[in-house]
Amino acid sequence: DVVISNCVINLSPDKQGVFNEAFRILKPGGRLVDADKIADEKLPESLVKNTEAWCSCLGGALTEKEYIEHIKKAGFIDVVVEIDSVNSLDWEGNTIIFYNGVFIAKKPKN
Repeated sequence: DVVISNCVINLSPDKQGVFNEAFRILKPGGRLVDADKIADEKLPESLVKNTEAWCSCLGGALTEKEYIEHIKKAGFIDVVVEIDSVNSLDWEGNTIIFYNGVFIAKKPKN
């Protein structure tokens, strides 16, 4: 039993709700696998509020720490992050770094 997401969770304004629901529907021992953009640092509010940035999965990106906090808060364990590549975005005179990453986590067996 697995829940797979490919750059979709960043489109949700309620990421905790998404992780909670994924945990709820998985059978014990199931896995969550989420490929998404990961922000190097907290995003500027102007980027978060930009609809084009949201549509490109950037405006809703969280930091690695924030993702892990949400995933663990939902109840998942053994969270692993695999970083694939790095991209940058010039935004209002600043360079913002994004990673392409995959989060893998398990629902406890009991």
